Amino acid sequence: MSKGRGNWSPENVGAPFKSYIREKQWERRLGRALTGPIQGRPAIWGSFVEKFVYDQQSGVVIVSKDRWTHPEIEGWTGSPDYFRPMQRIVGDIKCPWTLTSFCELVDLIEGGVEEFKAKKPEYYWQLVSNLILTGFDQCELTVFVPTLEQLMKIRKLADKAEFHENDHWGGELNLDKVAFIPLIDYRELPFLPEDSQYNSTYTLRFTPDQEDIENLTKRVQIAEKQLKA
Repeated sequence: MSKGRGNWSPENVGAPFKSYIREKQWERRLGRALTGPIQGRPAIWGSFVEKFVYDQQSGVVIVSKDRWTHPEIEGWTGSPDYFRPMQRIVGDIKCPWTLTSFCELVDLIEGGVEEFKAKKPEYYWQLVSNLILTGFDQCELTVFVPTLEQLMKIRKLADKAEFHENDHWGGELNLDKVAFIPLIDYRELPFLPEDSQYNSTYTLRFTPDQEDIENLTKRVQIAEKQLKA
């Protein structure tokens, strides 16, 4: 999908894309997704903390339970995390389990959209796909790791006395799954100390090139043809 690659065909879409096609073929034959409900501490942490981040912001609408479908291309769907409707922004949020992942993402955000696109293409193209599906104008990636003060609030929220299943978690998270958050030593969870030189939240916002939008659309059209083959 980089500039100067020429016309897209089944022969030149690349190995990662062919792997994607194979996985989608498996899913169609299985009649379900390859992966099940949210499992494992990193995934549970990320999903649980997302709600905390949304609650700290204004003008954000959570849409992660909704699935959007392309009006013309069968099978092209996506589930963005949030909208900023007044600004016509569609976004995804990452709440890394490791500080290494957090720092790597911050480096890419600070390096700008082209570096982000080159080094995290799966994130970049997911954002562009969601923009196409929703008809919004800009993409946004939010990356969050709590400060120590915020971590204590998150641990309290996950405690039995504070936890409540709500629409955002859609029943995928329950008290048993999040019990580790308030129970384990807080130093085992990702957080920023008071003297950290990092902020807890970083945001990358961009308007994709029209060429990228067109190239992704062509690629998905190729995918649909191969899936039906």
